[in-house]
Amino acid sequence: MGYDEEKRNLEKIGQFLDNLGIPFKHQDIGNKTEDKFPALVCTYRFEEKHNFDVIIFSVEEWIHVKCLVLKINRLKSKLRCDIYEMCLQLNYDLPEVTFSANKGDIYIEIDALVESSFEDFTAEFQSISQGISIFIENIQNQYNIEILDTNGEEHTGIQRKKRIFHGVHKK
Repeated sequence: MGYDEEKRNLEKIGQFLDNLGIPFKHQDIGNKTEDKFPALVCTYRFEEKHNFDVIIFSVEEWIHVKCLVLKINRLKSKLRCDIYEMCLQLNYDLPEVTFSANKGDIYIEIDALVESSFEDFTAEFQSISQGISIFIENIQNQYNIEILDTNGEEHTGIQRKKRIFHGVHKK
């Protein structure tokens, strides 16, 4: 899949975001050592006091949505394992929310097929707000950590990887 096809896939998602009233911008992600790829960037506001960047991009028939919720360099090293463990527990407890880590930073992510309906995409996309809410509540209650905005953070850490299916053969 090339740049132009990925951009076309994002046009559909852009229409979904328009229908939801979510402002976004088109932005190429990557740097000199990585291939640039098209993405949509929007900001999720939580309780009028936190802003989190959301990056949306396409790989093959999938749309990937990544929301940076915590930069790891903002944590004392002794807390990192506890926070990662908490995220794994939340993954287990919350069926629609997936926490992940990239270069140590913590994200909430969703994946949807390019061919998803508006209703399906919306249901998946709304899990970001649930994940942020529960993440902040747990961080503040268990660890007394103040969550800082990730709005405007560098997006060069986002990497696209082809999906790998072990034991499954596409026909």
